[in-house]
Amino acid sequence: MLVGDVAGLLMPVTGEGIGNGMLSSILATESINQALQLDTLAMPRYSSKLTPLIEKIRATFPWFKRIEEAAKNNPRNLPPTVRDAYLDTLQNF
Repeated sequence: MLVGDVAGLLMPVTGEGIGNGMLSSILATESINQALQLDTLAMPRYSSKLTPLIEKIRATFPWFKRIEEAAKNNPRNLPPTVRDAYLDTLQNF
């Protein structure tokens, strides 16, 4: 069972991962405890609990394309594009 940075749960724009690491550790612990109590596997529970976090992370991926295009087409647009990506990411998390 992978958690945090090892599971790829970094915030793509900022590179921050402590919060996601802590959250995924809690979800893993809950899943293991429930599996032990019910004599079942923990991984399916963990995967379903982790899905909403993974979807939030995936939602930020379009920003990479926008940042790349701003850097290529007009470098003056790069700072506001990065700023917008950062603020959008903070709102989603």
